[in-house]
Amino acid sequence: MNESHSVLEIKTVLNPPVKLNFVDYVECPICHIEIDIKDEIIDDKSFVRCNDCNHTIHFVVINI
Repeated sequence: MNESHSVLEIKTVLNPPVKLNFVDYVECPICHIEIDIKDEIIDDKSFVRCNDCNHTIHFVVINI
């Protein structure tokens, strides 16, 4: 089975790590399941994995 992954950019004026207290979930782009990320602390090494299809979403923090 091939592993799938995607990148989600988090654009912010804050320096990483950032707390995602403005987002409750991200949607898996493969199976459209909601993945809970409320109050997660995110940096450039953070990721979440969908429990349904094992798709991995990597976070990239971009300062604006």
